[in-house]
Amino acid sequence: MRPAVTIIMPVFNCGPYLPETLEAVIAQSHENWTLLAIDDKSSDDSASIVAQYAATDPRIRLLRHTDQKGAAAARNSGLEAVQTSWIAFLDADDIWTETKLATQLTWLERQGHGFGATSYGVIDRDGRPLATRHVPPRIDYTQLLRGNPIGTSTVMIHDSVLNGLRFPDLRRRQDYALWLQLAQRGVVCHGLDTPLTLYRRRPDALSAAKLPSALATRHVYRMLPNLSRLGALKAYSTYLWRTGLKHLGWVDY
Repeated sequence: MRPAVTIIMPVFNCGPYLPETLEAVIAQSHENWTLLAIDDKSSDDSASIVAQYAATDPRIRLLRHTDQKGAAAARNSGLEAVQTSWIAFLDADDIWTETKLATQLTWLERQGHGFGATSYGVIDRDGRPLATRHVPPRIDYTQLLRGNPIGTSTVMIHDSVLNGLRFPDLRRRQDYALWLQLAQRGVVCHGLDTPLTLYRRRPDALSAAKLPSALATRHVYRMLPNLSRLGALKAYSTYLWRTGLKHLGWVDY
């Protein structure tokens, strides 16, 4: 039996996209997985959709927040319930290829890595392809300060690497903040340049609002331990510059 993987998926008002996301998980060639879907008090039919799938596949578990707490709290609720060494993250509107878990897990184990991400495709709300984001082979603290090339739905990490660290309680960019905190501890994220995930770009998503996202990124730098104000300013300036280049299509992330 291949190693078990726990998939953590925060859910909030993603009803139109959930069936496709869940079907992609069920179709994984690596079958030894558990999906923890944490519903953050959705006001649509998201929870009932997950419950329907859970009723037919015992590998799917629905956890529910009684109050809306945000994506960071949802992912942390999932982390508290993990009982496997390997953990993967998936957003409720993104899609995995059939071999995502198998390919990435095999690669990480052969290379002896405990933290990895892959390249990914970008699609619009209706599933039409927009771009491909290529992940660098090695992402350390210095490189991560320049910008975030790590797609959360592509991440697989060993519990020993997390070592109890959790997502900061931020409305936006909580994933980037966690990767930076890991990198400050000397953890390197290793990139597999194979697109195994489709990231759905939705105009109604939090990350779609450019100004609030930019301000959230500045806050991440300011709250980062052991980063001086000058260091935070330099990092933020580089982030803004690279964001402009990305929108022009001159960089991949």
